[in-house]
Amino acid sequence: MKKLFCLIFTLILLSCERDVYLSDDDIMVIDRKFSPDSSKVLLTYMFDIGALGFSRSWSAILSTKDTLGVINKYTIPDINYPTNTRYEPIKWLNNQTFLLGLNIQSYIRSNTKADTSGFLLNDIQFDVTLLDKNEGLTQIIEHFTVSPDKKKLLVAYKYNGASKIEISVINFYEQLPRYGNIFTSLNFSESPILFGRWNVKNEVEIDVNLNSYMAEYIEFNALLPVATKIKKIDYQSGYSAVIGGWYNRKMFPDADTVHLFKTTESALAEITHIQGWGDSYYTKLLNYFYEYSVGQQTFKSYFRAKKGNGKIGDLIPIEVNPKQPLIHRLELDKTR
Repeated sequence: MKKLFCLIFTLILLSCERDVYLSDDDIMVIDRKFSPDSSKVLLTYMFDIGALGFSRSWSAILSTKDTLGVINKYTIPDINYPTNTRYEPIKWLNNQTFLLGLNIQSYIRSNTKADTSGFLLNDIQFDVTLLDKNEGLTQIIEHFTVSPDKKKLLVAYKYNGASKIEISVINFYEQLPRYGNIFTSLNFSESPILFGRWNVKNEVEIDVNLNSYMAEYIEFNALLPVATKIKKIDYQSGYSAVIGGWYNRKMFPDADTVHLFKTTESALAEITHIQGWGDSYYTKLLNYFYEYSVGQQTFKSYFRAKKGNGKIGDLIPIEVNPKQPLIHRLELDKTR
């Protein structure tokens, strides 16, 4: 898979280095942003790479009178580090200034500082601002497990409308970071990480899909507080979406329940929505999302059950550890 991934990048690079024209058969323009006076345009385009799909996107600034010529003469540059970090076009501020965004995610994960100084290209000033796409969103807890020494948590979580799972190791009473500290160095939507667990040595073991082109690009934040081990799994033979993955594991194993901790409180959670996933046809299970509050904080999670285990607006009883609200247990777990 790594060879295929390298081949894809080689094809993309060869395409990028040539002179590009709008009339080229393999060019697909996906966005045009004209300046207020229509004298300049920021074109965002991709390459059709045949059976491999489409390349990543590039953006170039040019005068509207030059659109029939070479369009990639003034291309928005990439950033050397963190890996696969690029400017995202946002909008024109005026006829001479365009605003670009930098996703803060890569910088948080790599413990580096983003350069927002801006630059001049083709007589246009490009200002830079930071983007935090998860800002204001509540984390949805997919799975958590407590280390054998009861000092740390391994948590899988995501956000509303986001399919990519974040994975973090935190000290027991810490809050979750906005972005996971176990991640892939290439920031694509696919994650090769299938599952994670603790071993008896208080190390984290990560199952990685060896069939994924991202399998060679797992990274760990430099501040990750534990040792890690990677186990490569053949996802296509025996580790399918029906039997594996974060959401098909019991979210609250008996060994990790709140009953291990003396300080628990009863609370009520509200079912906010009900959703089926791709495996619902085979498992006959739906996902019942619920929301609960501890102090001034709101948390979200879900349980998987057959149709009829609740409706939107129902209040369901849970147990919560107030010192670490991620640790919670549905009373339903005792009867399902």
